[in-house]
Amino acid sequence: MWAQATAELHLANLFSIQPERPDARSLMADALERGRRLAEEHRHATRLGQIVYLLGKLEDDETEADRLIDLCVESSGNAASSCLAARAARRALAGRTDEALSLAREAMGLLGDDLGDRLEAIDDLILVAWHTLAPRAAARASWALIAAAEAATERQGDRMGQIERTGAQVNLFEMVPGFLLRDGGREDWALEAALQILDSSRARSLLEERGFSDRLPDSAEAPTRTEIQDLFRPTARAEVVATRDFGRITMSAIQRELRPDEALLVYQLAPDRDVFDRFVGGSWVLVVTRERADARRLASQRRIDGFVGALRGSWLQETGDQAPFLARSLRREVLDPATELLPPRVRRWIVVPDGSLAALPLAALVDDPERVEIEWQPSAEIWLESRRRRRTSETRSRAAPALVLAVPEPGRDRCGEAGPLAPLPGIRAETEALRRSLGRGVRVLEGRAANEVALRAVGDFRVLHLAAHARLRDARYGRSVVVLGGAASDPGPGVDGCLGEDEIAALPLDGQLVVLSTCDGAAGHVADGEGVLSLARAFLESGAAAVVAAVHPIRDRDAVELFSAFYRELAAGKRASAALATAQREIATRPGARMDSWAGVVLLGRGDVVVFPGGAPGALPLRLLAGALLLVVGVVVLLRFPA
Repeated sequence: MWAQATAELHLANLFSIQPERPDARSLMADALERGRRLAEEHRHATRLGQIVYLLGKLEDDETEADRLIDLCVESSGNAASSCLAARAARRALAGRTDEALSLAREAMGLLGDDLGDRLEAIDDLILVAWHTLAPRAAARASWALIAAAEAATERQGDRMGQIERTGAQVNLFEMVPGFLLRDGGREDWALEAALQILDSSRARSLLEERGFSDRLPDSAEAPTRTEIQDLFRPTARAEVVATRDFGRITMSAIQRELRPDEALLVYQLAPDRDVFDRFVGGSWVLVVTRERADARRLASQRRIDGFVGALRGSWLQETGDQAPFLARSLRREVLDPATELLPPRVRRWIVVPDGSLAALPLAALVDDPERVEIEWQPSAEIWLESRRRRRTSETRSRAAPALVLAVPEPGRDRCGEAGPLAPLPGIRAETEALRRSLGRGVRVLEGRAANEVALRAVGDFRVLHLAAHARLRDARYGRSVVVLGGAASDPGPGVDGCLGEDEIAALPLDGQLVVLSTCDGAAGHVADGEGVLSLARAFLESGAAAVVAAVHPIRDRDAVELFSAFYRELAAGKRASAALATAQREIATRPGARMDSWAGVVLLGRGDVVVFPGGAPGALPLRLLAGALLLVVGVVVLLRFPA
């Protein structure tokens, strides 16, 4: 019976995270009532406490809610903090400020080591702060509570364990920026604090892999319970907030690094209200240019997710006739609120996506793909760090132009299902186009030679181009592998033909441009807070300056055309984001071109990297030939028409 009560509680929690579902509240209440009967019948005090805690938050009648919360306190023992915090939140929402603050201090005094109780209590206490204190005081209390939550989830264990713990707290990092942007009057301090807190939860494991300490306080730095209790006293003043307390990055540091034609767009996708009908953050876009910062509210997360899913579905099912309509709808919901804040000279967007937007190529929403250059970044701090520590290919002039690993005929799939993989005949045409553009020094490893050992042993190069199949290997986390070459029967040590994310992250890359001519190279499991766990992200972790990859499957012939145009522009000395934008426009303007043939390829990382300043070695003869041709034409004209 304990297991049945637990199952009903888990079912209720599933409904609680679907607030926009019309019947979520009633279904959650039904599951909790069934669980309560089971817990009372078999005297499971712990489960009963957890169940009546949620019932008390759902209850509309104040007297019945108080009775349920009293039962929660009696049943929960040392984990009663969340029960009192729930009562404090109800009082705060009813406008009973002094009572709410008193209950908040009492709940904070009981805050223990039980992780679930602590996170539930902190969630309600943040809501109390924003309904009882002035915005600046509420911001300070919220940051102290986030630090207390972090202290309960010390970051240890493996990478995936860290990512899961970040996801458990992500609602706190969505709620507080939402309150700051809604109630802070979009003043400078509120915009900066919202950016700092929002960015503090983004790509934490990736930053740690790059050698940065965590942006959040550890248990030794976290405020004490008494210090947090003091923030909930009626006499607490709304003192001026030093926003540097909210994170490492500052708005002024970002604006110093932004060029006049650049803007940083940071997105948050979150529910507007929870199943208890309380504001929990909502969806926003925060826009920063060199001169100003501002934010705009977006449509509901459910609406945006629906449009993104429909657009991707139209591409995957090759029913592209709906794609233009869906793209226009998404532009209204996602881009127009941001672009109305941008001056006309801004042509480069640095985008930090969230949720389903990580699977949405924004180029598909722009009228003219060449007019805007777009680069994706895992977080604002990672972008800022890359600007400050830039090591571009301009400083690596003696490196070979490119290393190409090509597997046009993969044969049996050793990385997933046992069946054969379809050949990719376009890979050879793609490789030849790359050779024509980049000229001398391009090294091509094909078939069995294109394996992990060769990749790890190769010398210095500016571009790494992988043309092969990619396969999903871990359904739980959506982790993928690149299917490389290697002997099927006797692959040898370190060669199984499956280049996984952990192997990629260990590669000694240092500022190279990586191009993944694979399906879904930039797609994967979207982990709350961390973003997309993809092959492209693994290459960024290994030290690549930028990665060009697809967020959805791309047809062989489309990859040939797009990457051929991309390398031609790259070889002419353009920065990576400009080369991609020009190539996409070239394909998009062809008669009958489908949107999914060009829009799904995105650039992650530093779009401003110039791989071949002054042009690639192979591009020089072409320029000389063009100049010689013009000279010959001029001489002929002069001889024929001497006057």
